[in-house]
Amino acid sequence: MKKLFLFFAGLLLMAFSAKNVTAQNTATVNDAVANATIVTPITLTNNLSFELGKLVKPLTGTGTLTISASASPARDLAAGLTNIPNDTWRPAQFTVTADDNFTFSITKPATITLNGSGSATGGQLTVTTSISGNTTGVNTSSGSYVFYLGGAMNVPNTQLSGPYSGTYSVTVQYE
Repeated sequence: MKKLFLFFAGLLLMAFSAKNVTAQNTATVNDAVANATIVTPITLTNNLSFELGKLVKPLTGTGTLTISASASPARDLAAGLTNIPNDTWRPAQFTVTADDNFTFSITKPATITLNGSGSATGGQLTVTTSISGNTTGVNTSSGSYVFYLGGAMNVPNTQLSGPYSGTYSVTVQYE
């Protein structure tokens, strides 16, 4: 029994006299990678203004003008609207310059307000806009993308005669 007691006492003494051993609590990676991609700033150029042309208002009711948003646009005059021969009309044309393989979005106004001047002071016309192509997920080809902005406008027979104009904003941004 005495031997057994000495044996356990020796074990207990060895347990208290053993050195503290600590586990490794740090690790290092020496080949972590960092990346960056530098992208050309996106730009937008208004190549051609939106020209609705010269119109003769209808005798009665409301006429409608539509100019398609296209490289080969069409102009439709309906319900009594007529045009002045040899006038200028076209959709607006824009060019986006950006890096290829990066998508961007186009934000256009839903409507453009045209305010009268001269004899039409106080009058307004509203153009509901349309755009060629998509407004999101757009990509350039060889660094540029061309799109068109057209629209439709109602002209009542009571509309004041004279020139009308307005400004609007179009925005492009990388997605």
